[in-house]
Amino acid sequence: MSNSEKLLKTLSNLIENGILTSKDIQNVYFKERLKRAKIVRKRSNLNFFVFHFSSPVMQIIRNFFMRFLVKRKSFISSYLGSVYKN
Repeated sequence: MSNSEKLLKTLSNLIENGILTSKDIQNVYFKERLKRAKIVRKRSNLNFFVFHFSSPVMQIIRNFFMRFLVKRKSFISSYLGSVYKN
């Protein structure tokens, strides 16, 4: 049995026993969705700011830092990891 099947079985047992309601499940889902949407919105605004430089000097500085950061696995996992986990 996979993890998702186990989770669904546990949730259905909790609902049947009156411990958990479908409203509670919806609240959890929408809270998680809102949290991820906020992260995506912040990243989108950051990317808009960083990649819309018109000055060639600022573009060179940005490209230098981007080359440095992209080579760091810790940066990649922290920048992308929180959105794409689970």
